[in-house]
Amino acid sequence: MIHINSISDLSKIRDDPELYREVASYLLYCQYENQQYGDFDDHYFELFILDDQEVNLIKDLGEPEETVLTRIECCGEIRIFRRLVYPTEIILIEESPK
Repeated sequence: MIHINSISDLSKIRDDPELYREVASYLLYCQYENQQYGDFDDHYFELFILDDQEVNLIKDLGEPEETVLTRIECCGEIRIFRRLVYPTEIILIEESPK
């Protein structure tokens, strides 16, 4: 599990460009929303990147408010990421074909 709570935490995943882009894009959009609406703290949620063996950790969270599936095709490879949005947690799971 990788925990990312701010832009500076992206250094944890800098060696994975697709994952980095996916997480950075979401964090930057959240910052934009915060500037537009101004009703959230800068750190109003926590973002976790889980691998397929850690998925069972989210069962207690219930149904997410939003689910987003992202498919990235690059250099002949396909990577699929599922983003689950809860009130205080964002869960990102890679579901790429093995």
